[in-house]
Amino acid sequence: MGTNLKIVFGGNIREIEPFWLPVIIELRCLSTGDVQRFAVEDPASDLTEDAQLCIAVFQISDLTEGNYEIAIMDSHLGRRVAHEPQLAVNGAEVEFKVLRDERGLTSSMFQPNTFAMDFVADAPYRLQKSYPYLPIVIYLKDVEPGEIKVLTIKIAISRHTKGGVYESLPDDAIFRVTDQHGEQVLQNGQPAVLRFDAGKDYETVTTDPWYRLVLLHRDRFPILQGKHLAYDNIAYLQYRLKVRYKRFFKDSKRFVFRTIVSDSDLPRIEGWYYGDTHYHSNFTDNPYEYGGPLPVTAEVAAAIG
Repeated sequence: MGTNLKIVFGGNIREIEPFWLPVIIELRCLSTGDVQRFAVEDPASDLTEDAQLCIAVFQISDLTEGNYEIAIMDSHLGRRVAHEPQLAVNGAEVEFKVLRDERGLTSSMFQPNTFAMDFVADAPYRLQKSYPYLPIVIYLKDVEPGEIKVLTIKIAISRHTKGGVYESLPDDAIFRVTDQHGEQVLQNGQPAVLRFDAGKDYETVTTDPWYRLVLLHRDRFPILQGKHLAYDNIAYLQYRLKVRYKRFFKDSKRFVFRTIVSDSDLPRIEGWYYGDTHYHSNFTDNPYEYGGPLPVTAEVAAAIG
């Protein structure tokens, strides 16, 4: 019977999950040179939690006793986020603690050039009364075509002003979805957010940039009333978008939006056009700033008014 190695991360799973970057745990036996690697992709399924101690644990069972080098590496960049050159593994159980500031989680603060770093979603801050849809933009840039596979894009709605509880968007809420070529995205003749590869349950990103413009029937959303931004009491929609994707490992991003529902259109006179005094389209493209394609910009601008 070997030794159980417990790798301990500070914080509970709920705290860790929003900022988690997949990691690889590498063990090298110093006497034999044998290497074992373990992928920790999803805290909710790969870690166990001790709520009292506020820790999350990854367990490796039945290790042969001996001295090991242990390294925990960010799977996106391959860099070490924790390292111990000689860990004695003996007895029934051994713990290796990953300090809070060593977790791969904190690397997200420095915006490393990881795959799909620029996978973003956006939506208008307000809707004209006369505009019947809610446009949502899902946008991905600076990727090598063929490397990223989008698994799911799920939109959920909230019926509660305090948020936290979401339910799936009704299937008939999608009016139209268009891609980066301006073509409609359909599945079995119905609008769909993804166009799956033949015989697969994912869509491979084949262009840079890649995007979807999703138009949703706004009347399928419950209208909430309450405090938002500078308003003490205003009508708004609250909704969440979660995208799951993978390169070698699965990853995900989550976005939460509120959109004001106006009770009137913006006033206008003949020959008058509203605009924005500062806006970037995709004609701005540098390491610091970039914007959306013009077709997307035009649709969202019409929604705002």
